[in-house]
Amino acid sequence: MTQLFRKYFRLAAFGLAMGLAGLAGMSDRASAEEYPLEAVTLMVPYGSGGSLDRMTRVIAPFISEELGRPVTVLNKPGAGGVLGHTWFQSQPADGSIFMVTAATPHLATQILTGRGDYGWEDFDFLNAQWADYYILVVNKEQPFETIADLVEAIRENPGELSAGIVHGSGGHLSMLLMLEALGLPSDSLRFVTYDGGGDVRSALAGNQTTLGVFSARGTEPVRDAVRALAVLRDTPAESWDAPLMNDELAQFNTSMPLISADVRTVVANPRVRQEYPERLQLFLEAYKRALEREDAQARLAEGGIGGAWLGPEETQTLLDENFEVLSGLAGALTQ
Repeated sequence: MTQLFRKYFRLAAFGLAMGLAGLAGMSDRASAEEYPLEAVTLMVPYGSGGSLDRMTRVIAPFISEELGRPVTVLNKPGAGGVLGHTWFQSQPADGSIFMVTAATPHLATQILTGRGDYGWEDFDFLNAQWADYYILVVNKEQPFETIADLVEAIRENPGELSAGIVHGSGGHLSMLLMLEALGLPSDSLRFVTYDGGGDVRSALAGNQTTLGVFSARGTEPVRDAVRALAVLRDTPAESWDAPLMNDELAQFNTSMPLISADVRTVVANPRVRQEYPERLQLFLEAYKRALEREDAQARLAEGGIGGAWLGPEETQTLLDENFEVLSGLAGALTQ
């Protein structure tokens, strides 16, 4: 998966360069062939204001211009995304409704824990537009300056150091993968469960917990209260001055799989590809052109939102590899 993660960021940079090169300066924004439906809905299975909602609302009007049809955003929050994912499965598979969700880890962990009445094969992943990465952080008041300091403390004081988690999140699973790589049992850390990412980060910022693994962008609001010990990707991060996790683990003669954080993905019902392939192709072409537009890339950049075009094949491969890693932790997810 690390090679695919590198490829994701190369493609993300390529997508931005293409947009800035002005490929979207075409005067005729509409598709040469008219979309056969009057309107399209992009459904977000979470509330308004979050990263998925913001990404969808920024790109929707550009897709609308390229498609030549109104594109509206609909929020269907509830049960951590399960309600929206379930609702999506019940809608007509005719190209009128697409979904924008965090395919991994959130949708994947729901499937692996049986929280929703759907499977991985029930979703057609079209484009992973925006992926974050994880960082391991401690409260600045904690004495740990390096991963070696932290590992020594965990080994000498099993179960005493507290780690804030949202159960089944990518951060939770990444900590389990780290412990497994180090040959430590899962109860070597005392996991403290919170309802959402905001709560778990606030707890760490208030020094109520010792450490956590959070998405890099989501950690920005508490940056001044935390110290990053490692970046969970295979290339350095500009935003966080910390060593790479697997470089740090090399001193223990081990490494761990890296999970992409919050891979925000546009999704179709697989039946659209089977029954209306021409509609799906028209939508994909309009979506790709939207991401190639200089004005769209500028708007995305203003909001700190990713605008990569991987396309269905690369997206499916990336997400399948993430799902395979998460599947190996299915037992821990149900504990």
